[in-house]
Amino acid sequence: ARLANSVLTQTDLSGAVLAGASLGKAELASADLSEADLTRAIISGADFTGATLAGADLSGIDLVHETIFVEADLSGIKAPELYVLECDLSRATLAGADLQKTAVLRSKMEETDLSGANLTALQLIKVQARGCRMPGATATQLATALGSDFTGADFSGADLSTANFRQAVLSSASFAQARLDSADFYEADLCGAQLQQVSALQTRFIGANLTDAGLQQANFLGASFMGASLTRADMQGCQLYDTNALFAQCQGVLLEGARITRCKLQQYAEEEQG
Repeated sequence: ARLANSVLTQTDLSGAVLAGASLGKAELASADLSEADLTRAIISGADFTGATLAGADLSGIDLVHETIFVEADLSGIKAPELYVLECDLSRATLAGADLQKTAVLRSKMEETDLSGANLTALQLIKVQARGCRMPGATATQLATALGSDFTGADFSGADLSTANFRQAVLSSASFAQARLDSADFYEADLCGAQLQQVSALQTRFIGANLTDAGLQQANFLGASFMGASLTRADMQGCQLYDTNALFAQCQGVLLEGARITRCKLQQYAEEEQG
């Protein structure tokens, strides 16, 4: 179907078969495309503001050149290996979506809801995702780059094992009860972040800023905080077995009830207690 530049605002296209259709620059604000077949469709530059695409199949398409999904409902969509470039997904709902091996570049995802989504091997490059929500998501091997901004984001309960957050902005983000095993937070900004009860086995926080972070009752077995700032961090009740905090800044760190064994942080515990 050739629907490029068409005005389809508030149109009911639920369940429609639009495989391979041309929808470039079409106006689809508030349209209903739930359960629609959009496989291999061309939708570059289309406006889906407030549209409903719940359960739609977007396999084999690219979202490029300012395609707009602001406040759209994309929950449960099928879009593995999606390529997203310069799109706006702010305040969109992608709960339970299949986005494994998807790449998102220079796009907006502010306050986007990705709760329970499959984000395995998701790549986020130069993405603005302040307030983005990923609670309970499966995001193993997730990778960020070029200073993506996740200020105030919610990763609580998510599986972020082996994720790469190198140099990401994560201030005031919540990782409570998340799985961070073998993840990399090299030089990440985690100022004021909440990491209570996380599993962070062999996780790297080298050079990270954890000033005022909440790390209570977390498991940091084999983790590295070399050169990190732990100033005023709350590490009460943590498990710090074989943890490396060489050259870390630990002024005012709270360690009451922490289990400290065979780790370089031992010297700071003694200083604080003294």
